Amino acid sequence: MALQNLSLVEKLLIALVFAVVVLWVGHEFKVYLPDLEVWLAELGFFAPLGFVVLFVGLSPLFVSIDVLCFAAGLLFSIVVGELAVIVATYLSAIIIFFLGRYWLRDRVLAFTAKYQKLAILDKLISGDNALKLMFLLRLTPLPFALNFGEKHEDD
Repeated sequence: MALQNLSLVEKLLIALVFAVVVLWVGHEFKVYLPDLEVWLAELGFFAPLGFVVLFVGLSPLFVSIDVLCFAAGLLFSIVVGELAVIVATYLSAIIIFFLGRYWLRDRVLAFTAKYQKLAILDKLISGDNALKLMFLLRLTPLPFALNFGEKHEDD
């Protein structure tokens, strides 16, 4: 079922169902947060390692990494929390990269083939200047989780 063939009402229903699922997952996660905090406290010296495992396991599943970073600040000292978040963020990025590169690559190629702009972007990324482009994209000083939205004319 192609998304472009759906009516506005059908697209809104799909968005609503997605939002309900995300909110439900967030609520269920919130219910277990005190248990996770107790579990991490019971790990003692290995609590940061447990946090990293938790972070890496939850970040590909649409759990907000901002919440996990905030939890690290509450659970650990500034140095331990920062190191745990840095290690977990890079491990998560590596795992998500390999999932996308090897497990989901065929699905992504099939999807981008349907849309001309995405196909052009894919050719740019995988072309001769791929390393240069990826380097320039990584230069941003902001965390990848931040979302500033669009800039409007009256801003």
